[in-house]
This record gives sequence, structure tokens and C-alpha cells, in this order.
Amino acid sequence: MIRRKPRGTYGGRSAARRIAKQIADEIEDIWPGSRVTVDLDTVEDEDAYLWITPSSPSFSEKVAFTALELVNSLGVRHGFWMVPRILNDNATTKRTHRLRIRPRADQEVVSS
Repeated sequence: MIRRKPRGTYGGRSAARRIAKQIADEIEDIWPGSRVTVDLDTVEDEDAYLWITPSSPSFSEKVAFTALELVNSLGVRHGFWMVPRILNDNATTKRTHRLRIRPRADQEVVSS
């Protein structure tokens, strides 16, 4: 992925917000009743998270597939790394921290 502007510039962030909002709107149009929240507060080098709540848990996989198609066609075409996340019924988009657990190379994996 080639970036035309340095990350963190207002123009780049504004463009990422615009593209993420476009993807969110398309998901909501294709899957009525689903909600998508755009989050530009990312953990690593991502440009945006798309927190997706499907209208029904039975549609989760189909909504996820649609989101991935849109992210790969619109986001990548504009040079942005958009990450879709499907939320279950108990999740909330108001969380302030998102943790990623990565095993360290020196840690032993113990199975039970």
C-alpha cells in the first residue's frame, strides 16, 4: 500500500474519515437495520475501524463478507487500511480501549 501523504496530516485523516463513512453508508444501505460506527482512533497503522452491528446475528457472516468486499475495493483503492469488526449483541462501540494479545516468542504455549 502506497501512501501519498504522511500519516496524521489533516488531509489524510479527513480523507480516511470520508472513505470510511462511504463504506459504512453502503453497508447500512445493503443491510438495512445494521449499524456501522467509524472509529479513527486506531491502535497501530490502521486508518480506521468500522464497528459493525448486524441487524440480526444470523446475518453476521454475510454482513462481514460485504464489509470486506467494500474495504478491499474502496479502502485499498484510495490507499487506506480500513478494518471491519463485527460486534455481537453484548459488545459496545463506546469502549475506550481495544487490546490485542500477541504471544511473545519466549512464551511457552500451554494447552489443557
